[in-house]
Amino acid sequence: MVGRAFESGWLGLTTLGSRRGRTQGTPRDSSSAEPVGEAKKWVGRARAPRNVPTSVIVAMHMGMEADLRTGIPTPGQVPHENAALEIAKQCPEST
Repeated sequence: MVGRAFESGWLGLTTLGSRRGRTQGTPRDSSSAEPVGEAKKWVGRARAPRNVPTSVIVAMHMGMEADLRTGIPTPGQVPHENAALEIAKQCPEST
């Protein structure tokens, strides 16, 4: 749109299991938290009244926990590893 600024917010998420495979390059002071709750918290902060981006882009290192068409869980899922659909359901403003 002409005359309207476009602002975006960025949020990076990974699975809790990624901490198990931590390599030497991982910062020692990094922390892990449940990704669905963190997405809700940080998208909410980005959308706060004084800091409203036009969009929030979520980059995730996780897969789909279920088939998009059927909703049937993907075989071989490890609990709490893939939460992309759950994040989309609970944070629709992040989709």
